[in-house]
Amino acid sequence: LASDIVGMIAVDVPLPSPPKGVALAGFLPIRFWDGTGGDLSASLLKIDREDGSKLVIVAVDTLFLDDEFQARLQDRLDPSMALVLVASHTHFAPALAKSVRTLGGVDDGHYEAVLDRIANAIVTGVGPEPAEMGHFESPTDLTVNRRREGFTLDYSALLRGRLSIGKGVSLATNPGGIVDGNLRCISFRDSEGTPVACIWSLAAHAAFMDAYRTLSPDFPGRVRWFLKENFGPHFVSIYIPGLAGSAIPNSAYKPFSRQTNKERLLEVLPFHHAIRPLDPAGYEVWSRRVGEMIAGPLPSLDFKRTAGITAHHESLRSDPVFYDRACQELSLNLNIVRLGNEVEIITSNGELLGEWKPLLDQLPRQSGMRVVSGYAAGACLYVP
Repeated sequence: LASDIVGMIAVDVPLPSPPKGVALAGFLPIRFWDGTGGDLSASLLKIDREDGSKLVIVAVDTLFLDDEFQARLQDRLDPSMALVLVASHTHFAPALAKSVRTLGGVDDGHYEAVLDRIANAIVTGVGPEPAEMGHFESPTDLTVNRRREGFTLDYSALLRGRLSIGKGVSLATNPGGIVDGNLRCISFRDSEGTPVACIWSLAAHAAFMDAYRTLSPDFPGRVRWFLKENFGPHFVSIYIPGLAGSAIPNSAYKPFSRQTNKERLLEVLPFHHAIRPLDPAGYEVWSRRVGEMIAGPLPSLDFKRTAGITAHHESLRSDPVFYDRACQELSLNLNIVRLGNEVEIITSNGELLGEWKPLLDQLPRQSGMRVVSGYAAGACLYVP
């Protein structure tokens, strides 16, 4: 499971366009694509090891990835190739997890085309070849918790003539809630010292595009474009969401005067807690700020040659910890990737909440920087 690195390649994979009218996963009621937007992609880092094995980290612009998607992709590749798959969790892309149809059905033709495109890129894709690696971690005020406890009024029951008020947790901003606000970045340079790729993580939901029926990678895509503007069109940005299950961007809200009538009503209803709509211009500024925080340190990092660094990968499955609606047992799929003593990446399926951070911080570190993230391939669920 561990061998020295002999080479790397970073690849951008534009995803095929789906048929117009395809369901977009992420919100209820289900929306259907209106033909606008685009630029969905997969980004990957392929690591060749001295023993002949390969390790591939793949980030895909989609809501969730499940066990079937990973198995179908693995079937198209050498069985010995180790795959670590992570979804960006954008809410503006077709579903690629057939196990979660309630959030939008999978278009079979698009599904197969995406699998073919990613598999072909892993086998034959070309891109920059990282030769040096550096990393950094910075605290930020870029995110806010979205789980607020309080009394709420059941308005659907009220419409049926029944008054129901109770205490619970709503999807609404909670400035006092726990978030993992740190920005983490693993940067790669080529043999000439030019930045060519990065793996970065910021725990926030990619769910705030103003165009509700558009295709979009959301803020991870905006950061990707910013980095390409700064370091060239071949720069590869690999986004890992982190502990984003209970976190959203801490961005400017839409002024009351520019809200729709429905948005205004939801904001003034008593005992109704919800996330206020973000201002589109402010969201652009917020996304650019993320890009600037990544790009700024890259030229001055302490880089180390990747050749000879040991690349370790371990794939684990937990004991069953959940039941689904059919009472079938569900486990967590865990991947551990270590690149020398420099960085460690731990991924799990499901949406890991920021409230995990105090527990995870107690784990002994095996490397200089640790990135922990949900949204890896496997059962699609919250991990409370």
